[in-house]
Amino acid sequence: MTTGGQDTVAKTGQAQFAVNFGIANMGVNINKTNGAAFNQQLAMTNNRTERQIIQYLIDNDKVLVIDDFHYVAREMQMYIARTLKTELFNGLKAVIISLPPRSDEAIICNPDLIGRTTSIEILPWTADELKAIAVKGFKLLGMPIGEAEENLLAQESITSPQLMQENCFQLAFAAMQKKQSISLEPVHFAFKQTARNYAHYERLVKAIVQGPVQGIGRRKLYALAQGSVDIYHLLLLAFKADPPVTELSMVTLKERIKGLLLSKELLSSTIISATINKIIKIVEATMPDLDALEYKAQCLYILDPFLLFYLRWK
Repeated sequence: MTTGGQDTVAKTGQAQFAVNFGIANMGVNINKTNGAAFNQQLAMTNNRTERQIIQYLIDNDKVLVIDDFHYVAREMQMYIARTLKTELFNGLKAVIISLPPRSDEAIICNPDLIGRTTSIEILPWTADELKAIAVKGFKLLGMPIGEAEENLLAQESITSPQLMQENCFQLAFAAMQKKQSISLEPVHFAFKQTARNYAHYERLVKAIVQGPVQGIGRRKLYALAQGSVDIYHLLLLAFKADPPVTELSMVTLKERIKGLLLSKELLSSTIISATINKIIKIVEATMPDLDALEYKAQCLYILDPFLLFYLRWK
């Protein structure tokens, strides 16, 4: 409840002095009135506390779903994990959805959740599942497509149905415009058209190739068939090498680097790990909202298949 008020004052007067100073008769007569006005307002609010909401979910047999848990700030993850521990005991049912490399974050935040949770792994789309998009779609369009083209589309879509749909769209559009049958050449053209839609990665790739600010010394260059590059450019080439995969162990990375180098020089795991960590910092500084790379236990996870596709086809 709030109370407001306003005071009003009115003054009237006229000049008229009763004393004669030889100049004029002057005097003052002042009338004064006071007034006041007050009002009251009543405001009502309904407060829904966290406890009330959770109790509603429990009483009505509803499930709390927390999507993209890996995007949540660490402090909030800790808070959610502590809250869940208590409320699961009270009967709450909850589902936490996160990327596979970070599926244990809730338990890391609160080890007491061990024994109270079950991990359900949702596998990435398989090549056959991705190919089904092309098979069904091009059949409906009345456009014959060969198995080689289907396989290439599925491979380059890197487990992503969204990329598969976009690549198929670009392929069908180009084939209709040019009035040509579907072959590997139009498929490659479609990939390049799709990559153009992800030009926002260009700034990030340039920042990685440039590397962090360095001191007086120059970076070591490594000789490749297409020229000499430094360690940052070399690792990007290793990331995007064939076949396109989103999980690269240290062994795989070393094999890819060895295949790129003209010399028989071997890079140590320490150098590779240190460079990857610096690349991740560059990504965080250049595009803070992009969850692109994760490096755990000497294994690189490329969380963003669209970035990998852009590296391969731009």
